[in-house]
Amino acid sequence: MRFKYKSFFIIPVILITTICVGYSQKNKELEGNVDQVEQLDGSVEIRVSNYKEISQIVVIDFPELKNMKSSVPLPIRQVIPGKTNNLIVALLTPIPEKSYHNQMEFIFYPGNILDAKIDKDFIYSLPFEEGKTFMVIQGYGGNQSHNLKNHTYCLDFDFEKGDKVCAARAGAVVGLKQDSNRHGNSSAASKYGNYITIMHEDGSYANYYHLQQNGSLVKLGDSVKAGQIIGLSGNTGWSTGPHLHFEVFYYNLNGEAISIPTQFNYANGKTGPLKEGKTYFRESN
Repeated sequence: MRFKYKSFFIIPVILITTICVGYSQKNKELEGNVDQVEQLDGSVEIRVSNYKEISQIVVIDFPELKNMKSSVPLPIRQVIPGKTNNLIVALLTPIPEKSYHNQMEFIFYPGNILDAKIDKDFIYSLPFEEGKTFMVIQGYGGNQSHNLKNHTYCLDFDFEKGDKVCAARAGAVVGLKQDSNRHGNSSAASKYGNYITIMHEDGSYANYYHLQQNGSLVKLGDSVKAGQIIGLSGNTGWSTGPHLHFEVFYYNLNGEAISIPTQFNYANGKTGPLKEGKTYFRESN
């Protein structure tokens, strides 16, 4: 969900014949595409396609916009329904008889953050099977990897490879990677991590990370229930040993992921945040 860039440059001429040129750059994760299509009058349509089954937010901005006016306020933030092709979201109109160009950047992320009402007091289920006990080996702000900007409210559980991972809250599967068998002891290895991302009804997301290769038991678009087994723990990505990384986050209007603290149900009816170095037991319902 990184920003994608492209430029559009035109030197106008007095006589314009039939011109319809599309400029596009596809997101490598196949989330979506933003096109610029020039019209006969020199204006440029901004068209968006959403390749996913679920709705996504697209944020489009123009760090450089010379001698062109947008039909809508910038940056553009719009919900794009699933499986939408070439939805026109804006029109750029050039100032007559002047050279004009733009540099565009865009980002996609799932859900509808424009209407999100994040429930920061939600009580989560422990992300493992009933009757099991696991320790939190790294908590909030941990100096190994939980002290990164916007990602301090993360928890690492001491899972072994193949332990079953359960959904801590109901939602829809909006992100999934399971093709990697690599890991490393630096942030450069993060890209090798297998994961499942679940979007909740309030617009927040939970990320279950470090899963084993082919360790997902759900598919993109699946609806899952709290407590449902969704995957198998592993040792992929930025990791020095098997464990489960769990994080709840939301996207702000600039497309930045912001982690939020979580509270859980645990033994004897207690609820609250989990602490590093403590073990937690998930009771049977």
